[in-house]
Amino acid sequence: MIIPSFIGSIALGGAAGLSSLVAAVIARRATREADDMRKMIPQWNQLRDLESLLATAKSELGQLDARRVELAAQVQRSEELSSRVLGLEQHIAELEAMRDSLAPMESEHQRLAQLIAQLHQDRIAAEKQIHDAKQEVERERERAAEQISIAEVAKLDVAIAQRRRDELNSESEVIRAKVAALEARVSGLQSEIAQLSAQESGLRNLVIQHERELAEARDRMAEAHAKHAVLESRIAELTSEEGGLRKALAALEEKLRDLSVELAKLEAERAGLSAAIDGLQREIERLREEKTRTAADAQQLSQQLADMRASATGGSFTLFEAMRDLFEPQIEHKRAAGSFSSEEAAVQAVAAHAKSLGFWYPDRVIRAFHTSLKLGRQAPLLVLAGISGTGKSQLPRLYCDALGINFLPMAVQPGWDSPADLVGFFSHIEHRFKPTPLSRALVQMDEYMGQSLDRLVQKEFDRFTQLRQPCEGELLLVLLDEMNLARVEYYFSDFLSRLELRNSAGFDPADEEHRRRVQLMLEAPGAKDALKHVALFPGDNVLFVGTMNEDESTMALSDKVIDRANVLRFGKPETLKAETGGRGASSEKCLTLKQWRQWTRLTEERPADAERVRTIAEWTARLNESLDSVQRSFAHRTAGAIKSYCLAYSAGVQPKENKFELKSAFADQVEQRVMPKLRGVDPSSPDGQQAMQGVQSLIEELADAELLDAFNRGLRANEGQSFVWYGTRRKADA
Repeated sequence: MIIPSFIGSIALGGAAGLSSLVAAVIARRATREADDMRKMIPQWNQLRDLESLLATAKSELGQLDARRVELAAQVQRSEELSSRVLGLEQHIAELEAMRDSLAPMESEHQRLAQLIAQLHQDRIAAEKQIHDAKQEVERERERAAEQISIAEVAKLDVAIAQRRRDELNSESEVIRAKVAALEARVSGLQSEIAQLSAQESGLRNLVIQHERELAEARDRMAEAHAKHAVLESRIAELTSEEGGLRKALAALEEKLRDLSVELAKLEAERAGLSAAIDGLQREIERLREEKTRTAADAQQLSQQLADMRASATGGSFTLFEAMRDLFEPQIEHKRAAGSFSSEEAAVQAVAAHAKSLGFWYPDRVIRAFHTSLKLGRQAPLLVLAGISGTGKSQLPRLYCDALGINFLPMAVQPGWDSPADLVGFFSHIEHRFKPTPLSRALVQMDEYMGQSLDRLVQKEFDRFTQLRQPCEGELLLVLLDEMNLARVEYYFSDFLSRLELRNSAGFDPADEEHRRRVQLMLEAPGAKDALKHVALFPGDNVLFVGTMNEDESTMALSDKVIDRANVLRFGKPETLKAETGGRGASSEKCLTLKQWRQWTRLTEERPADAERVRTIAEWTARLNESLDSVQRSFAHRTAGAIKSYCLAYSAGVQPKENKFELKSAFADQVEQRVMPKLRGVDPSSPDGQQAMQGVQSLIEELADAELLDAFNRGLRANEGQSFVWYGTRRKADA
């Protein structure tokens, strides 16, 4: 008996000493690394200032080059105007030459007109001569008639008349031909004169128009010459400035080269420090594993010691004696006056209760909190993240006070590293189970505790049932405050995996085999009873909420936790308002488990939701495709949780009152599930740019301006080199 006790004490003492040694090594190396980093801070600041100055100089040079190109274009336009003015002057000279060539044609026209007038006069004179000739013939005929006989006179008259007629006809034909030719020539000349007159009128108008354009062109050319002179002067000034800037740039580049060399040295030092840090982390992990093994060895030795004692005494304690502390009541019973008329009334009651105590939460935040709790089977954990002082811890408390829900706060400690810190452990020395407030509360909330203890003899069973005070038909909300002070995966991962099993296909909590997969087995080795454990079943009447501050003292959540949780991040408040009160009185009404289960059943898909489900599936596919380009895509679990959230968001609200649309619900899921996954993505890389454009396009389609503004702030963080999610700044309702 002495040897095992001695071995156990040595093992326990060795584990404590090793923990102290590890803590000292870590503290000493952390101090050395902090000093090294502080020495590097001024050099990094100087390099950042020089890079900013260099970027400014390059930007000014780019502006000067653009201005030079613009001036060259203006000079080219001035030369084109000068060329056009010369062309117009040549055209005017040609028009003046054409006007001079019209003068001989006008003189010819006047000569032809005089000739036509002369021909008319000749025609009149010829007709007069014919008339005089006819009169002369008559006179001669009269004189001949007197001298000769009538026959001779007649013959002579006929001969003379015929001869004269022939002569006159011949002359008349000649005159007619001349007159016709002259008339044709006159007609042609008149037509040509009309055409030339029309051309002259058009040319005169064209000359006037070109003279006007020439005057305008000369004015523009004068203005262009003046601008050109100003620009030439400005170019000379800019050229001089450019020379100075180039000299400054050369000096900066020289300094940058020197700094680059120094930066390379710093990078090498940083690489060495990173390697040293990695080595320290590996050493820490090794020591932690060694600590775990040592603790396990100590536990095993203690177990062996207890078994040896039990075998020597034949089992000296009962299961009830070992688990008595576990069954001590943790929760006081609610005695409510009534329940809520509707889900909407309950949500409004939470908002009104918060405002009455001076806490201002946006309506979107309260509804997102409520909806996320309804998805306890699909996403068993709701995480409230953000900077300290934004009301993360108060919201769960106010929610429970307003709805009459049991509330259990648990402050997470930095040293938590196993599930035992959450639910307790069995002391082999005292033969007693050391419970936590959570394990005590789970005993009261377990609807199947009686079935778990039915293997005990009646006397022992009665002792448990008399001590236990079950909270039948009630709800419990467990708050893990500042849950990331320790590694969530160390103390909560196994518990979270068990909670998730409640959402497996065909799961029925009434089935003992199904229930056993979820139950927590709290062992009491060495007990005299046939049953040597107590099984706790965390049902859907227990809700889990965690808060996490984001500072240097906390741990980040892993993807495993994020995929199984809704992460509601509290951004910086738009306006700062002082809190006017502490905790108020709890509601006289009490939200019953029956009513809660009615609300949670509304998250299931119904035939009437077919159109909404198609829309959700389309948005989800687009979102996942965008995330896939940066290897941040999600699988069926997350897709199903998104669908359930959207269906549950406005459930219980009448259509005429439903101002919270499907877009708002999906935007909440983008905020809670997608934004945390994007942390650290480089938006300037091709893949990062593709992913961010896809997410931004979907947010714009969802018409959530506040979410879009928060997304753009995250893109601009770290000079656009690494996405940071700061949370959405929702405006609080008045």
